[in-house]
Amino acid sequence: MGDGAEVDLPPPVEVFGGTGMSELALFVYGQLTATGRLRERIQPYILSQAAARVRGSLYWHRSGRFPVLFPGGNEWVRGTLLKLEVHDDLMSFLMREETTFGYDARWLPVEVDGTCSFALIYCWPWPSSTTGAKIESGVFEAHVGIAPKVS
Repeated sequence: MGDGAEVDLPPPVEVFGGTGMSELALFVYGQLTATGRLRERIQPYILSQAAARVRGSLYWHRSGRFPVLFPGGNEWVRGTLLKLEVHDDLMSFLMREETTFGYDARWLPVEVDGTCSFALIYCWPWPSSTTGAKIESGVFEAHVGIAPKVS
C-alpha cells in the first residue's frame, strides 16, 4: 500500500453476504481485538488472524468508550486481520453492534507483512466533531484501560 502497487479488487460476490460466502476478511482495531470487550462474541468464528495495518487515523469516540477510524491519509492504524467463518449469528452481531453505533462498513486495502489484500473495515463516516482525542500511536490496544481525554 502506498508504494503504487496495484491490487485487484475481488468480485462483489466475495464481499457481501447472501451469496454462499463462507469466509470473511475483517480488519479489527478496537473492541473486537484480542483485548477488546467484544472479542468473546466473535471468537468461535475466527479461522486465522494476523497483525495488520491500514492507512488512516484513530480517535476516541466522544463518549470515550470506543475508537473510531477515519480511512486514508499517510498515517497507519494497527490492528488484526481476521479470517472469519461466516455464520448468520456472526453477521447479525457485526451488523447490530457496529452499525448501531454509527460505523460504516467499507471494503478497503489492508497490509499484512508487506502484502496488500482487501478486508471489511468498520469506519467512522461522521465529521471529526463527533470524536474525542486522537490516538496518536494508531494502536487502540495500547490504550485499553487508560481513560481517554475527551474534547
